[in-house]
Amino acid sequence: TNITDYIFPGITSGIEDVLTMNGYSMTLGVTKNRVELEHQQLVSLMNKGVDGIIIEGNRSALPNPNLHLYRELTEKGIPYVFINGYYEALDPVYVVTNDRAGGNMAVDYLYSRGHRRIGGIFKADDRQGHERYAGFSESVVAHGLSINDDEVIWYTTPDLEHLFSKGEETRLLRRLSRCTAVVAYNDQVAIRLIQSMLRNGIRVPLDKSVIGFDNSSISDLSPVRITSITHPGESLGREAAKSLLDMIENGRRTESVVMDVEIVVKDSTALEDDRNE
Repeated sequence: TNITDYIFPGITSGIEDVLTMNGYSMTLGVTKNRVELEHQQLVSLMNKGVDGIIIEGNRSALPNPNLHLYRELTEKGIPYVFINGYYEALDPVYVVTNDRAGGNMAVDYLYSRGHRRIGGIFKADDRQGHERYAGFSESVVAHGLSINDDEVIWYTTPDLEHLFSKGEETRLLRRLSRCTAVVAYNDQVAIRLIQSMLRNGIRVPLDKSVIGFDNSSISDLSPVRITSITHPGESLGREAAKSLLDMIENGRRTESVVMDVEIVVKDSTALEDDRNE
């Protein structure tokens, strides 16, 4: 969906290293999380006669109108591997992070720091958002806490700018006002949330703790360095490329890979007892 910033340069670098080492070249296409661009890219790649494709799916939690093109790839003998998320209807080979475990870790850590009212912001149209929320909700329930629907905010790809717009910012912060901590879908959301909080006199982490996902470079560029769940980045790209090459060269389906994650503690989380100091 993107190749120029956030975690994507690391992923593509890992892919290219493995492909180049094995005598393959790489062509990059960007879909911007739009199904019509995904359609164009798939048709173009099939027409070029590529040996295989590594794909980050578009809005992978929603029904996809391009499934027939993936089935056409299979009919043509062109293997493909999904990264980060996948279309369940295809039963494809994929290389992803353990997003559910990441959601568990985020809540477990906040609970260990004394937080008992934890809100969240999650992406509704990507599979990762559902998996991260699943882990979040499982851990909340396991700790005997309750989930307040008003304090769990969902957004879709085109809604992100609106979510943090001037007109919506007050409403967003009001919904999270009683939480002592918030789990954000990724670091991009976490940094926007922290900026909104600081603009409105909410101290991070003394008034509210925030956890992101992906441990990207922007987690260190935030006004408050973001505690974040890791993403393997380059290693994920390497695994995806290895899986694809195995399918190309051996003509058989490989096993999907779910990569481990961990939490990196920085400055955006604090003990709940430290609030209001």
